Amino acid sequence: MRKLKTNAELLAYIAELYMKRGELLSGKAKPAEDNLIFDGFFRKYVRVRAVQAGKDRVGQHLSTIMSDGHVEVKDAVIQDPTDWIVTNPMGEAYIVKDAKFKKTYELNVGADGKHAPIGGVNHFISVPENIEFMVPWGEGGSLIPFNLKAGGYLNVTDIDENLDKKPIEDLDIYGVQREEFNETYSLCDKNGKFLSPALRKAFGQKDKGDKQ
Repeated sequence: MRKLKTNAELLAYIAELYMKRGELLSGKAKPAEDNLIFDGFFRKYVRVRAVQAGKDRVGQHLSTIMSDGHVEVKDAVIQDPTDWIVTNPMGEAYIVKDAKFKKTYELNVGADGKHAPIGGVNHFISVPENIEFMVPWGEGGSLIPFNLKAGGYLNVTDIDENLDKKPIEDLDIYGVQREEFNETYSLCDKNGKFLSPALRKAFGQKDKGDKQ
């Protein structure tokens, strides 16, 4: 497992991924199943269950565990009563800050009791190996490990948007495991239009090439 102790090390690793991807695309490196690196723009399309923590849950721990038993994050801490506990369709639960939740999901739930995604374009790159990097989700914002398996994806959107505006350690970089990623995100263009005709229709993104 590749262990990255700081965001600076994580940024250097991401730069390394892009260099390797360039070598694969140029033919300088031979593509193999265990070294493929995917990069692109995606939008979340699934509805989620979510509830605000409330003051009684501040300080409680929450681990994010995948459907296969993989522990992605152990003992993240609910730091504020306005924090949201979000549960994806495959069952993994995680904490989202209130400001970020409001940018990502509708506040009102639908008839199914779930929140619809409203977030825009996300930029992801996949990792060809198991990695561990640090996220500020522990007690008092302390750093705890995030374990991303080979084939999972790193969200590098905040790097694109804020690398020259934020301290490196404040960049919001997180991962999504491959199986969960494939079940929750879909390719889109830079403007947020899904490449899937079915999803364009579902999200009201019809264009001239789509069947009515």
